Amino acid sequence: MTYSDEDVGVAADGITSQVVPFTWRIDAANYIYTGLNTSSTRTGVPEFVQEVPSGVDVVSSASPGYTPGVLVPFNIASRHGSNFIRGATDGVLTNLDTTPTALPDLSTTDLQIAYDFMGTIGQFRQFAGDIGDTGLVTATNPSTEPTLSLTFDGTGGSFYNLSWSE
Repeated sequence: MTYSDEDVGVAADGITSQVVPFTWRIDAANYIYTGLNTSSTRTGVPEFVQEVPSGVDVVSSASPGYTPGVLVPFNIASRHGSNFIRGATDGVLTNLDTTPTALPDLSTTDLQIAYDFMGTIGQFRQFAGDIGDTGLVTATNPSTEPTLSLTFDGTGGSFYNLSWSE
């Protein structure tokens, strides 16, 4: 992602934040979303949020979070249930929030990816079942695979090397 620290918190409306990688929202009282909090001393702290009419619940990753910049790599994931929220950032779990009393019914609305986001999403996964805390850690562990991307246009100066390694 690319962002500068604009001192913007994660708002209780399901759409307002410094960066919103995804939101799944019916209205300002029924949603699940992830936002990047840059309010005050927080500089790029991912927060995982869900709200139903009876209340809003938020869990945050460890502060200070991501450093503002161009093409900042990140790996985030969250689990949302009727009585919990848990997130993970780059292989590290957030605290478990067990205060939610309900899960918003979002079955009639679309999940919006890259709602307020400048960058590239290399992979987005939505699991059909609960992957548990171990799955969150696994899903967000920084990759050890090389991330080299090359384009060849077929001109005389293009070539490829099949034996490239990290």
